[in-house]
Amino acid sequence: MSDTTNHALSWDTAAGRELVSAAANEVRTLAERTDGVVRKRLLVVAHVLELAERELSTAPGNAVDAAALAREIRSGAHDQDLIAQAVRLRERVRRDLAVAHPGYDEPVRP
Repeated sequence: MSDTTNHALSWDTAAGRELVSAAANEVRTLAERTDGVVRKRLLVVAHVLELAERELSTAPGNAVDAAALAREIRSGAHDQDLIAQAVRLRERVRRDLAVAHPGYDEPVRP
């Protein structure tokens, strides 16, 4: 990709993240003004939008093709660097959990 394309993609992602964030805030505001089933459904929508916002915030360059990696591991291609692969996979799971459950890896205070 050219620098121009990279710049356009990063702007699009930032703009998209801002739009999703604004939508989540608006839906939460609407949820505060309602009750019952409608409130619950609006809160679910807000949660999904917040999840999408966090997903957009993750670095796309760190994406790993899990299926391809699994095939490589099964074929023995990584037998010499299993520890390094385990570290990479642990980091990927940590990033995924940060999106799905922010604060998951923080210590629990009694």
